[in-house]
Amino acid sequence: MVVIAALTSAFSPLNLLLSLSFMTDITYLFWSTLALYFFIKNVKSGRSLFLYSALAASGAAFLTTQLGLALPAAFLLFLLWEKK
Repeated sequence: MVVIAALTSAFSPLNLLLSLSFMTDITYLFWSTLALYFFIKNVKSGRSLFLYSALAASGAAFLTTQLGLALPAAFLLFLLWEKK
């Protein structure tokens, strides 16, 4: 199911059209989705490599758009919420 969603998003005509423009929305979508993927892998497996990968991808999302700063904050809030 996830593969179908990823392929649909990757080959969507709107995504392909917007990726050629000057806007950074598609690039930000890629980095934030990758960060979310690695964070979920970290939560399920507990390996810190996935957490570092998620933080690196969210750093790239922040360098693309300043809204990417919310990703590590959301990860941290979730981790604090899970410890309760």
